[in-house]
Amino acid sequence: MQPEIEQKYIYTVTNLNHEIREILRQSFTSIWVEGEISNLMRAASGHLYFTIKDHNSQIRCAMFRRDNRQLKFELENGMLVQLQAYPELYEQRGELQLIVKCVEHAGDGKLQLEFERLKAKLHKEGLFDAALKKEIPRYPLTVGVITSEKGAALRDVISVLAKRFPLIELIVYPTLVQGAQAAVDIRRALETAEQHCEVEVLLLVRGGGSIEDLWAFNDEALARAIVACRLPIVSGIGHEIDFTIADFVCDNRAPTPSAAAEYISPDKDELMQELNTIAKALRTEITRTLKQKSEYITLLETKLAKSHPKHQLQNRAQQLDEIHHRLTAAIKNYLYSHQQQLQNYHNLLLSNTPLKHIAQCSDKLQLHSKALHNASQSALEQSKHNLELIASKLRTLSPMTTLERGYAVVSDQSNRLLRSVKQVKAKQTINIRVADGKFLARVSNTKD
Repeated sequence: MQPEIEQKYIYTVTNLNHEIREILRQSFTSIWVEGEISNLMRAASGHLYFTIKDHNSQIRCAMFRRDNRQLKFELENGMLVQLQAYPELYEQRGELQLIVKCVEHAGDGKLQLEFERLKAKLHKEGLFDAALKKEIPRYPLTVGVITSEKGAALRDVISVLAKRFPLIELIVYPTLVQGAQAAVDIRRALETAEQHCEVEVLLLVRGGGSIEDLWAFNDEALARAIVACRLPIVSGIGHEIDFTIADFVCDNRAPTPSAAAEYISPDKDELMQELNTIAKALRTEITRTLKQKSEYITLLETKLAKSHPKHQLQNRAQQLDEIHHRLTAAIKNYLYSHQQQLQNYHNLLLSNTPLKHIAQCSDKLQLHSKALHNASQSALEQSKHNLELIASKLRTLSPMTTLERGYAVVSDQSNRLLRSVKQVKAKQTINIRVADGKFLARVSNTKD
């Protein structure tokens, strides 16, 4: 009796890939993977495709549009990240890949823990207490800005102050705002501003970024320097949702650099409206006072008319005239002084017109252009002179010049130069080159 042949089950490729995919789905739900991004590609559909790798292995990743819309930063090749994903088999190609749901910077978790630790420590020491906060001046005329000279934060501050109150003088203390040396550089700028004592309030500003980008503002030494600074400081770091240790220890925190500039600067239109309101109230009060005094004078005149004390009437009338004169003069002086103050503000605003600065810059441009033209001409003349000197030296050193003075170059039939009579023999044919050509000669004899 022959043994029974075992019936074998044969998978199709589709069935095999499908079963592998189901096994993966049952074995893995959501996992976190850390690695470096490479081969990043954004499809027209909005989906992201890339590879995540370490020094030994790599795996393909896909992040669909509905998920990558939640990203807080742009993915880049070479970026070290942590992915929340689940393994999936792409059945059509039989390729293993990760379906990514969330991406974070690899160092964010540790940095956040360090941030919370330092925040709790400084809060316990009382560095965030309201009693330490210095008062921000209401109408500062000199403002210092500690930020990068090339950053957008400085441009935002300048733009806001120019619109709201152009009378403010802005002094920039340039510094690094990102990187390992940024915290030290910012402390140095704080010390410079405090030593010079030329501003009434400081703005500590920087544009938005990741927690790593803003980490310089979470430096403990910087936080203590801010608290110790005698000048009031307003922070405007990152976006509205960004908080740093510097925000907690500054005297006031604004959500953005532009908001910080708005906080310390009065609005010129609102200020003018306030002054007009005060002037109107003064006129109303003066009119009321004059009316009240006039009624009082009329009452006194009535009383005097009834008693007929002529000599007292004359004295009181003179006193009333003097009082009226002094009151009128005081009112005029009061109005004149406020009108002068308003005129001064108006003149200051006019003196800061951009046309004046444009004219100055135009004059400087013309001077620089003329200087550049003169320098170019001078350099060209010098180059021509140097060229002529070099050409003259070349002419002097040219072998043709030597031949023109009557000398000749002698060589044998193989064009080897002959420098001694020992190199030639009698009846040998030689080449003789002079300035205007060459000819052959035969040696009859030689003599030392």
